[in-house]
Amino acid sequence: MLLRHRFHQFGWLVLINSLCSILITINVVNTNPADYQGLTLFYVSVSTWSHMALLTALVSIVAMPLVWLQSNKVRSVCFALFYALFFVALIANSLCFELYKFHINGVIVDMLLAGPKLLSSRQLHGLKR
Repeated sequence: MLLRHRFHQFGWLVLINSLCSILITINVVNTNPADYQGLTLFYVSVSTWSHMALLTALVSIVAMPLVWLQSNKVRSVCFALFYALFFVALIANSLCFELYKFHINGVIVDMLLAGPKLLSSRQLHGLKR
């Protein structure tokens, strides 16, 4: 398969994934439609489309070297896994924003990755005093 044809397929993949990411984030925008009227509704609509298209484009730039893989099966599986991780992160961020009204940031990631902090016996002894 020609490299030009692979990039053409990759472009369609980026477009489809961009539309899917927009559909995922529309759920967050529609949480309280009474807040959006007139120009605010227009701004939220346009900014949601543009932010998700830009985010998908940035993620796709990272995925672009996968185009050079020779095997169709390996390339398809790699793209599927890569974009599945992207959509899982996007859904998690959307749910976090829907619940707490802020996006996932470094503090949240640190709390998730660090797990529960256990106190050492020396720290527990210091708490008893």
